[in-house]
Amino acid sequence: MRKLYGLAGLTHGFIIRSNASKFPGKPAVVDIERNRRLTYAQLNDRVNRLANALAGMGVGKGGKVALLMRDRLEFIEIMYAVNKIGAVWVPINYRSIAGDIEFVVKHSDAVCLFFEGSYSADIDNLKPGLNIRPNRYVVIDGGRAGDYPDYEELLAKASPSEPDGDALADTDLCSMIYTSGTTGGPKGAMRTHRTSLGWAFDAIIGFHMGFDDRVLTHFPLFHQGGSVLSICTLTLGATVYIPGAFDPRKTLKIIQDEGITTGAFPATVSNFLMKLSPVERAGYEVSSMRRIINGASALMSDTKESLLKYYTNAQLYDHLSCTEAFYTVLPAIDARRKDRCVGLPGFGMEVRLLNDDLEDVRPGEPGIIYGRGISVFDGYYKNPEANVKAFAGEWFTAEDIGRFDGEGYLYVIDRKKDMILSGGENISSIEVENVILNHPGVMEVAAVGVPDSTWGEHVHVLVVLKAGEAVAEEEIIDWCKDKLAGFKRPRSVEFLPQLPRNASGKILKRELRDSYWAGREVRV
Repeated sequence: MRKLYGLAGLTHGFIIRSNASKFPGKPAVVDIERNRRLTYAQLNDRVNRLANALAGMGVGKGGKVALLMRDRLEFIEIMYAVNKIGAVWVPINYRSIAGDIEFVVKHSDAVCLFFEGSYSADIDNLKPGLNIRPNRYVVIDGGRAGDYPDYEELLAKASPSEPDGDALADTDLCSMIYTSGTTGGPKGAMRTHRTSLGWAFDAIIGFHMGFDDRVLTHFPLFHQGGSVLSICTLTLGATVYIPGAFDPRKTLKIIQDEGITTGAFPATVSNFLMKLSPVERAGYEVSSMRRIINGASALMSDTKESLLKYYTNAQLYDHLSCTEAFYTVLPAIDARRKDRCVGLPGFGMEVRLLNDDLEDVRPGEPGIIYGRGISVFDGYYKNPEANVKAFAGEWFTAEDIGRFDGEGYLYVIDRKKDMILSGGENISSIEVENVILNHPGVMEVAAVGVPDSTWGEHVHVLVVLKAGEAVAEEEIIDWCKDKLAGFKRPRSVEFLPQLPRNASGKILKRELRDSYWAGREVRV
């Protein structure tokens, strides 16, 4: 029998098995859109069946299992089932185009793929080029689409007995989430059970989450935010609610009907909620809400004030995190006192601001944000160049720029070069540029993020046309429709005679971007 020493040796599979034993009848997961509810005992039973089915397919320790689906109960089942046999779950953004899906499946060396039936046509087309055995494509809600193995049939035939977890260690990989890179394709951020739980414990402690919480998260499950907040909730023995497609009225009704205590919302979701008229918002009972977790980007001051006035019993927590690390959390007591602030280092974390020479900067001066501690991920898969760039010894950076105030609180004042953040999604400007450069009328292009009152910022492209070419804004936008996922496409286009360059000929993208953010202290 494997022994645990404090937190050492702790794995996700052990936690879900333990919780099922301690409170089997307590609600674990609620899928609102499909009206499905599982207790901890039911969840563990289905997780075990799936784990044993995967083992029967030959998926073993270290095997990569890809997931392509919208937010739904099965996503969480797959996460835990994969981890119970020592395999690694690899989520794919459900808004991806076929080329993005193929990249993640191939780059991750996935040996199995779970997908919703709505993606069957894409999978049929991609299948010949993927290195996955025919019996390892599993369809959810797909009927008999393509004669792929059916998810529910797979579970029905499998044993509910506990898989043998004694050979598993907390240092085994458990997940690999792909995040947009500033160069090349997306990067696979690896996590072990230890660092995954480190991120979770940072959130649990920083946000004061508890056993009796009912957590509604609007962060997608394919994101670190959505998956790890579900892990936080299920680690505590609390209940996680999967809302499905976002609609502000639907969200308020879920809070009212289910007595939600914690809402984890990207800033754009809060913007939409607070744009409902005060009269309409007053029609919902939301007094159960004790906690609002903001993420993805900072709240505008008026949105923050509206949230605190509407959710009268709730405390507001802001924080700074990314796929790779949980840096800081702003205590609720400081929500009004520290505007657009991301707080203090999280539990088990240290944060520094360094200049380009890796020297600490003084309070008030801008510096590159570095962190080390229990939440930092385990490096990028098959990408040594990205690892060298991201790490200075044990210290990790996502290249965001911040400053400390006199009390040691952190403010993010700018983001890493060439990255655009729209509606909580990271977008590589280079990926957008590479698509537009293939337009026959385009000579040069630069993509930047510009302010957007709803999405934080949106993709704006500055285009230099070839001599004699005449191209309209709509033509550039239409060119991207079948080549980029919707959230990556430009929303506005500007034509210039030339792009600014430095002495070595490099495009001064920062100069282009700064013109749109002039007069703002914070440029994110």
